[in-house]
Amino acid sequence: MDSGVAGLLGALIGGIISWFATWSIEVRRDRRQARNLALAAASEIDAALEMVSARNWRQEFVTALALAEKGIVDLGTIHVRDDYLPMCRAAMAHAGVISRELSVDLARFITLADALTSDLKRMAEHSPGTYGALFAEDDAEGAARVYESLIKIIDSAFVVGTRMVTLVDKMYPKEISGYVARFKGAWNIIAAGSL
Repeated sequence: MDSGVAGLLGALIGGIISWFATWSIEVRRDRRQARNLALAAASEIDAALEMVSARNWRQEFVTALALAEKGIVDLGTIHVRDDYLPMCRAAMAHAGVISRELSVDLARFITLADALTSDLKRMAEHSPGTYGALFAEDDAEGAARVYESLIKIIDSAFVVGTRMVTLVDKMYPKEISGYVARFKGAWNIIAAGSL
C-alpha cells in the first residue's frame, strides 16, 4: 500500500475515532444535565404542591366560593412572594436537553403557578371595588367566578405537577452512587442470601 494512502487512511480513522469520542462525551454530559434538571424541577414541583396543600389554599377558595354563592364576598387574601419555582425556570432555560414531554408539562406547570400567583398578588394589592381589583365588594357573582377559577388552576396544577413528578421518577429512578454504596448494596444482598 502506498504510504500516502496509508497516511490518509490513518488520519481518516483517527479523525473518526476522535469525533466519536467527543460525541459520546457530549451525549453523556447532556444526559447527566437532563437528569439533574429534571430531578431539580420535579423536587421543586413536589415541594410546591406540598406547600399549597399544607396551607390549605384550595380549601380557602372552596370556602370563599361557597360564601360568594350565598351572596357574601370574602375579603380574605393570601400573600405570595415574588419568585416561585427558580429551579423549574432554570430547567426551562435548557428545555432542549430534557425530554419534550417533560418540557411541555414543565411549561404548563410554570404557567399555572404564574397565573395563580398573579391573581393572588392582584387580590392582595387591590381591595375589592378599587381600580385593578378582580371583583367589587358587592359583586358576589364576580367573586364566585374568581374563586372558581382559582380552584380550577390549583386542580390543574396538581394534575400536571403530579404527572411530571411521576414521569421523572420513572425516567430517572434512584441510583446507588459511588463504589462504597454499591459494595454495601452487594454485600447486603449476599448477606441476606437473596442471590
